[in-house]
This record gives sequence, structure tokens and C-alpha cells, in this order.
Amino acid sequence: MESENKQLQSKAIHDPLTKTYNRSYFNEYFEKELHRCARSAQPIGIIFSDIDRFKSLNDTYGHQFGDLVLQRVAKVASESTRRSDVFCRYGGEEFVIMVNNPTENGIHELAERLRKLIENEVIEFEGKRVPVTASLGAVVGIPPRDMTGFGERLIAEADEAMYNSKENGRNQVHVRSIISQEDNELQKLVKRSRFSRWLVTKKIFDIPTISKALLKCPQQETQTKIGELAVNEKLLTSNQVAEILEAQQKNGQRFGEIAIQRQLLTREQVAYLLAIQIEPPIVLGKTLISLEMLQSAETAELVKLYLSEFKASAAPMEERRSEFANS
Repeated sequence: MESENKQLQSKAIHDPLTKTYNRSYFNEYFEKELHRCARSAQPIGIIFSDIDRFKSLNDTYGHQFGDLVLQRVAKVASESTRRSDVFCRYGGEEFVIMVNNPTENGIHELAERLRKLIENEVIEFEGKRVPVTASLGAVVGIPPRDMTGFGERLIAEADEAMYNSKENGRNQVHVRSIISQEDNELQKLVKRSRFSRWLVTKKIFDIPTISKALLKCPQQETQTKIGELAVNEKLLTSNQVAEILEAQQKNGQRFGEIAIQRQLLTREQVAYLLAIQIEPPIVLGKTLISLEMLQSAETAELVKLYLSEFKASAAPMEERRSEFANS
């Protein structure tokens, strides 16, 4: 009975033809990701992909060949996406990828790579290759705490970007960003503050190597709240956190926004807290050890050095003012 239930659950979230996740699963997971990204001020990305002239392929070569095209495109696309991303069949000849923590350049590179893979896939009918291409549209955004209408907007923007690719000649990629300039600058600071980026700047690893390690990092079920992190890092007191949370209940702003406005934290401090929330250095450190890329003692020393450097640069504002006054 347990086995049958598992089979039924699997059927409920998978597309029977392509064996990928279906639209129902996408909708459920998308809602969860929106809430998670809103809490941690993380970007979320959507890529829509639509097979070009699919009706013509069906009419010319038959529905069996059309099914083969869908299966091959799904296989190519799902195998090339990261483990942290979610690939689904959205409906008909349309597929969607939910991209975890993307940048505008990063989501463009992913979409362009998928476009090329689909274009280069050899699909034959009666021994002759049939050209198959896809038009892709992508969007990246950061959900506000009040997410009313944000998910719908994200889907609509990605869909419109895809149709821009269709209207401009097909077999193209168009990308949009709905991240504000302020949020964009904060994201750049967060990226620079992450343990993985620090390891690259210290020339411990290069970008391709650390990127492979990040793919192996276990996904966190829950993230430590930024207020708790701020107290642990001695950047805020418990009373200050309570003050920010009270204000948050009234105006719906993010924790970091309020802390900056009230001059309780600097942008650099908020970026540091978000960096260790998104990418806990101990988690990445354990992954590097498990992959035999570093020894335990060396990893512990690197984590300690990273934390001490960023704590120094993100010293509490009272300490900074005191240092400035005494200089």
C-alpha cells in the first residue's frame, strides 16, 4: 500500500510523456520559493522555453514524432540544469525552469546554453535530421515581503520575453530584470561577501572548481533568521531585533531595510548577514571536506579567517563611530 501511494504521488507531480515535473508541481514549488526568497531577499528566476513551429512538426511528421521531440528536448534541458533548479513541462510544447538565486547575466547564460543544446540535438525522421529549435524568455526578480501579484508578474514577464524571442525570428533568448537598482546593488554586495567568493579572491579555488562544490552543497530546509544571525554575530542586541520586527509588522518592509533606515546596520553588514544566511560557511566547508578538496584542519582555519575578516569589516556601528572619534 505504501508503495502504491508513492507511485500515485509520483504520477501526480510528473508529466507522463517526458517524465519531468508537471505544471502542478511547478505551481506548488514556485509558491514556496517565492516565500523563501521574500524572507531572505534572494532573487528568483524563471525561464520559459517554447519549441518553434511545433504544430508544423506535428502536421508534417505526425504526433508520434512530435512526442519524440518533446521527450528529447526535455531530456537535454533537464540534464543541463543545476540540481538546485527545477525543470517542468508547463503545458503543450512549453517548458519552464525555476532558477535558484540567479543573476541577470547568469540566467541569460543558462537560457542561451539551453537554446544551443536544443538547436544542436540531432533528432531524425526516417534517417534524416529534422531541425528543432526553441525560443526562450527569462526574468529575474526579488519578491517583496508583500508578494501580492508578484508571482503573476514574474510569470507574465517571462512569458512576454519568450514571445519577444518568437516575434524577432525565433531560436533566440530575451531576458528581463525587475530588480530595483537598490536591490541590485545589495545583491552585488551579498555576492562579494559569500564564503565561496572569498575563497576565490584568496586564490584557494578558481570559479569553476568552487561552482562544482556549490552544486554538491545540501539544500537547506530552513534558513536561520537574519535577526538571529545579527545577534549571534554581535551586530544587534535582542532588543534592537525586537524593535525591527515590530516595525516590520507595521510597514511590511524587509528586516534589512528597516535596520539600515534606522541606522542600526550598514548595507555592508546586511550583505554579510544575508551572505552567511544564504551560504553558511560551515555547510560549504563540510562539502569541501567531503569532496576531499580540503582537509578538516585547513577548512576550519579558512572559515575562521573568513569570519574574522568580515566581522572586522562589519563591526557594529557604535564601534566604528568610537574608532572614528578616537582617530
